[in-house]
Amino acid sequence: YARHKYVMGGGWSAEVIGSDLSIKAKAQQIINKANPKESLNEVTAKCEWDRLNTGGYALEVIRSKDKKNIAAIYHVDIAKVQIAVVGKTEDGQLIYSYCYLPDWKGVSKLSQARTKPGFKEWKLFWDDEKAESTLYYYKPHRILKDGEIDAYPIPDWISACGYIEADREIEKFHVNNIKNNFWGGQIVEMTNVFTTEQERDDFVADFEKEKCGPENAGETMFVFTNEKDSVKATPLAPSELDKQFDLLNKTIRQELALAHRTNLKLIGNELENQAFSRTEFFDLYELHYSTQVVPDQNIWNETINYIYSFNGFSSKTFNLTKLSLFSGINREADRVVEILSTMPTFVQQKIVEKMTDKELLDQIKAREE
Repeated sequence: YARHKYVMGGGWSAEVIGSDLSIKAKAQQIINKANPKESLNEVTAKCEWDRLNTGGYALEVIRSKDKKNIAAIYHVDIAKVQIAVVGKTEDGQLIYSYCYLPDWKGVSKLSQARTKPGFKEWKLFWDDEKAESTLYYYKPHRILKDGEIDAYPIPDWISACGYIEADREIEKFHVNNIKNNFWGGQIVEMTNVFTTEQERDDFVADFEKEKCGPENAGETMFVFTNEKDSVKATPLAPSELDKQFDLLNKTIRQELALAHRTNLKLIGNELENQAFSRTEFFDLYELHYSTQVVPDQNIWNETINYIYSFNGFSSKTFNLTKLSLFSGINREADRVVEILSTMPTFVQQKIVEKMTDKELLDQIKAREE
């Protein structure tokens, strides 16, 4: 959520060189209404969720009747877009068709998909300038393995899939630990009543399937003895196990933040409850913005400017603005308060009572130097 918020920033703005207000008005009209029902912010916000989840996004681009301008763009759920091979070029290159279906369950052939309700099929936006409807399909470049086809996008957080799964298992453990009154497992000593080793193994496997694992928040260890009619269960305290899970949870949070190219402090999740000043936050945000957010925003700037270049706009007309955490005045005020807090109380009172805002700022600047 935090990464999505940073990328979308303050929304779209139109920057037009010169004083031609009519061009700026047309650009603003597109921002306000990318299609009859949605603004450009609404359309791209949906696509940005797709990009963060899958690594790519898709836009249906509708041209005007004369095919000279872009009339509207719509979000397309990229997870429901399948790519089909429909032929080959003279030099042997594959020809793809991009197909959308609300529900692909049980559909394995293109001919079958074409008979289903809601089916749509497109050529790519840059491959066909005469079609009324085309698809802008974004996927980042990646290095391919031998024999691998570069068709679908891959998210940049894929390296953290193991940690995501581990995080889910930890959640199950803690939730079910509560449901099971913090039962942490046990050691069961019982008489070996089984005639074969296979019978014993089947019994243990069936028991573990029903009673153990993360959803049951406990594990049972069996010890089979020759003592007759004996069954004894020794509970295992879960405290040490909880500590291991908490340590692992910290590692998981760090790895997920790295995978999403963000910082735990920026999403309000500090691991060790360290002191964290507003100045440090702003410095961290500026670094994160320039190295991570700007490249992501540029992906969108290039997409939207390319699409609407067919409407006569320049390549730098549309831009996603920076997320304003606080206004400049508020940030300056925060800095003032922070520095004042280092002064004796009576000095703070005198400054506040006697000095103008300008004098106060001048004194603080001198103190910083």
